Amino acid sequence: MSIKTNTVKNLIKLYIHYKNIKVLSAKEYLEETSQVHIDADHFLKLTKHENFLSSIAKEFMKENLLTNLNIRHVIVTIYFVIFVVNDDSIDIFVDNIQQIKCFYLPNLLAFISDSNIHLYLCQIACKYFEDEYVLEYIIYPLLNRIPSLQKIAAEYRKRHAVKKNHTTVIQPFENLKMHTKKVPPPPATTPLRPYKFKAFKVPYKSYVSAKAIKRNIEMMHEKNHAQAEKLLQQAQKVNEKLSRSAKYVLKNREELPKAIFKSRPIPKFKSTDIKGNLTTTLREASRILKHQEEEVEKLNNLLKGGYGKEILERLEEEAKKQKEINELQKIEANHLKGLLSHEEAILAKKKCIEINKEKMEKFKEERVKLVEDFESWREAEKQKIQALVEKSNNIKYLAKESEKKLLEQKQQLVKLQQYETRKMLKQAYDEKLKDLERKTELIREIKTLHQVTNNIKEFDPTETPNLGLLCEMSIAELQERLLIMKTEMVRELEEKRKNILEQKKERRIMIDNVKALIDQSKQLQQTRITINEISVKKEDSPEIIILKQKLEEKRKLRLAST
Repeated sequence: MSIKTNTVKNLIKLYIHYKNIKVLSAKEYLEETSQVHIDADHFLKLTKHENFLSSIAKEFMKENLLTNLNIRHVIVTIYFVIFVVNDDSIDIFVDNIQQIKCFYLPNLLAFISDSNIHLYLCQIACKYFEDEYVLEYIIYPLLNRIPSLQKIAAEYRKRHAVKKNHTTVIQPFENLKMHTKKVPPPPATTPLRPYKFKAFKVPYKSYVSAKAIKRNIEMMHEKNHAQAEKLLQQAQKVNEKLSRSAKYVLKNREELPKAIFKSRPIPKFKSTDIKGNLTTTLREASRILKHQEEEVEKLNNLLKGGYGKEILERLEEEAKKQKEINELQKIEANHLKGLLSHEEAILAKKKCIEINKEKMEKFKEERVKLVEDFESWREAEKQKIQALVEKSNNIKYLAKESEKKLLEQKQQLVKLQQYETRKMLKQAYDEKLKDLERKTELIREIKTLHQVTNNIKEFDPTETPNLGLLCEMSIAELQERLLIMKTEMVRELEEKRKNILEQKKERRIMIDNVKALIDQSKQLQQTRITINEISVKKEDSPEIIILKQKLEEKRKLRLAST
């Protein structure tokens, strides 16, 4: 499938029209429409991969924050990038994109050619198609098209590049040039007199004296010197701040505000309503019906003299509630253990502060040694840098000489190429002359053939071929039978649509009845729960009482130490 002019634009219009009409299938839409200039293969392939392309388009728009775009426009461009584009159709594709004004094309090409997103594409495709189809027709062709996509991005940037304006060259003022004027000759009537030439002064705007230039240079030098002194003072202050870090350590920890620990209650989770599908509603309805049938069987068994299971169910509920109470007691015990560990951590922190004070004194002694080592290291690094500078200068000199040699070699290669191209042009010119002679001979032969074949019969659509068969028909009869077949196909399609609409109505009525049944069952369950609630008292276990006593003792020790 190749790309032609206006293919992208026409396919976008067709796809938008198809989605607005909401026809059952794409083939039926093409049969109804009378558009011959659009390629039908592209449209059918696009509708086949519609769900796959729409999910990619949504992910692209979410990452690049392009929520105002038309998603159908993006789906068609992604289709051409993944399934259609080749090295031969780069220029035509870029021309079509310029007609659409697709400004997001470079971002889309970078999104698809990224190696991290190929696995995401494979996962989405496997939802709608089989694994073998995904690998053969989607993933492997896309990996082969990545270099062509890079070429498309380069061509698009080249066409939309901003042209830079050339800078204007400043020319010197004419007043600064030296004017050489010739003395005019004396008139014939006047006697000869000595003539003195007086040059005009240079204007003040274009002339600056040497004294003023020196004065300005001295002023700039003084400003730079003052700025350098300020920077040196700032650098010295930074070193002082680094050395006096120990002074800012608080000696009296008692001045700090006392930390108050407040235990937070357990969060209460709110009940959320779950939204159901058609399948979930049907499952709930089947479950309710089974429950009703089981209750009816129990009642029948009791009437006959059977044994009821209600007593066992009550005992099981009581055992469950007892387990819940035990679990809550375990949670409270763990909470109290956490509070104990918190109090112990505060006491350990105070001991750690005293140890850190001793370490700080050792650190001051080591800092003095590090400063001396740093100065010796700095002098050694200066010597190394000087040696590197000398090496870099030698490398630059050698690089210039190598560039000169490369230029000479390139010039020789260019001369050889020019000589070869001249030969090729001569050969091509000779071949074209031979082709022209051959074509003129063919034209003469064709003219003679036209002169011979002048008696040509006209075409009659009502005539039969007269081959002696019973099924012989003329073209006019075939056209009439085709019209009859088309009318029958349209009638069958209308009947199918009516049947589908009737089925949908019946399904909706069934779903409404099922939902009403589920609501009634839920109301009955709520009334039963309120009647059958069992009140169980909570009592603290001996372990919890012991932990609370220990926690109060630790808190008293902490408050006494502060």
